[in-house]
Amino acid sequence: MGGARIEHDGGRVTLFSVRDVIAWDAGVRARAILNPESWNLILQPVRLTSGKSYPYGFGWFLEVRNGQPFRHHGGAWQGFKTQFSRFIGEDLSVIVLANLAQAIPTRFADGIAEIMNRNLAAPVLHPIDDREPTVTARLARLLAMHSRESSTRPNLHTSVPGSFRRAQKQSRSSCATWDL
Repeated sequence: MGGARIEHDGGRVTLFSVRDVIAWDAGVRARAILNPESWNLILQPVRLTSGKSYPYGFGWFLEVRNGQPFRHHGGAWQGFKTQFSRFIGEDLSVIVLANLAQAIPTRFADGIAEIMNRNLAAPVLHPIDDREPTVTARLARLLAMHSRESSTRPNLHTSVPGSFRRAQKQSRSSCATWDL
């Protein structure tokens, strides 16, 4: 049942069929393919050198959503993006494959999960309270000043990707109107 293969920019791209994706999900659900020790590593939070743990286990982000275990991972390569979300308590997998670099497959996966069960909705994010408005104002002034300075010194950001430089130029005009 393997997918067709095509050559793309000197790299190899595998096209998956729906059957391939279903088979992969079945393998994940059954914890097949790998030995039990590998699955234990995959499904345990990693221990950092600081001694603290981080909710990522060799291939999956390990989180809890509305009291239920939630495993997910996404990726991108040469314009293709993916998201694989497993809602363990609901025994639901949502897999999104996109061939658009600007796609945000996580939003699709979260939206589909919410349609299946409203309790699986992604949490609504709220801005944190600004506990140090003086520091925030100072940082805004520094960033605006730095942005204006970089326009007169084009080599200031030689290591910054072009897309960031373009965004910086677009925002420069709005920064110039700030009352700092």
